[in-house]
Amino acid sequence: MQPNNLTALDFEDIKSSIKSYLRTRPEFTDYDFNGSALSYLVDVLAYNTYYTAFNANMAMNEAFITSSTIRDNVVNIAKLLNYVPKSIISSKGCLYLSVQTEQVAGVYPSTLTLRKGPVATGGNYIWNILEDTTVTVNASTGIGIFDNVLIQEGSIVNFSYVVNTFSSQIYTVPSENADIATLKVSVRANESSTSSDLYNRAEVVTTLTPTTRVYFLSEGEDMRYEVRFGDGSVGRALTDGEV
Repeated sequence: MQPNNLTALDFEDIKSSIKSYLRTRPEFTDYDFNGSALSYLVDVLAYNTYYTAFNANMAMNEAFITSSTIRDNVVNIAKLLNYVPKSIISSKGCLYLSVQTEQVAGVYPSTLTLRKGPVATGGNYIWNILEDTTVTVNASTGIGIFDNVLIQEGSIVNFSYVVNTFSSQIYTVPSENADIATLKVSVRANESSTSSDLYNRAEVVTTLTPTTRVYFLSEGEDMRYEVRFGDGSVGRALTDGEV
């Protein structure tokens, strides 16, 4: 007789199934499984079967996007569909700033620049502008007006990697709380270089050439985003020493 209850996932059901099978063997026909040393072996077999069944069930569930419950697994399956999960979005606001400048040698400056970075604080919040903004100063009053200045809450973080083609070519954004809409990727020729080339995010590959300066974005482990570059066929490949 072969075991016929192969769907049981409960420990006691598995144990009962093993006992039922052993009782079909002539040498165990009148054996007392509950009060014998053999009951320990039955327990071990039941535990092993229980854990194997549980792991197999979980593994199969995590292999499909409709039944997966662990975020990293859902994200990895979604990569096959070219889907990148949205990141958090920083709060935004608009400012109207009127700045009175001072005369130098009896003349007001012609322009006024608001530099990139923190421009306002309140409580525990820091508000930034992401690009330098320049306006014209009124020659008679010396007032420069910044109208509809977009500010975003958070901290501006800079991080860099030195390219080594003998190691992984995946560059991780270190914070899980990064707004990827504000991500800016640039590449310098080396660590001492002061000029850099701006790379744009690519979502399709049909228009890319071996020299197109693009990067690809995906979510990795622990909700941290990963930046990849081209391979020399689809998008420009980075070389050793670049930053």
